[in-house]
Amino acid sequence: MPHQARAPLGCIAQSSTVRQAQQTLGVSERSLERLVQSATGRSPIYWRQLARARKTVLAVVGAGALGDIALENGYTDQAHMGRDFQRWFGASPGNIRRHPADFWAITASGYSNASV
Repeated sequence: MPHQARAPLGCIAQSSTVRQAQQTLGVSERSLERLVQSATGRSPIYWRQLARARKTVLAVVGAGALGDIALENGYTDQAHMGRDFQRWFGASPGNIRRHPADFWAITASGYSNASV
């Protein structure tokens, strides 16, 4: 990955929204879009959604009601979180909770040319 994309991707992962990342970085929405798209082939929204899902996995493998975890991580409800997990990881939150060792790579930071 080009060096110039590391800071934006890190900021996107740490921000609640792409707009917040854009403001933190002090760049226009379009500039951020161009930089991330050219470096990774994916949009900032893609990376923000993946970061949210990865962060949520960490909560899921711990204790707590899945519905509460979903709401705390920006999902509208547990079903929304479940659909997102299926999309990104091919597994339900319950399956990830029961077999966390099978999904350790999900939370790995960094960029890959793979779709996840």
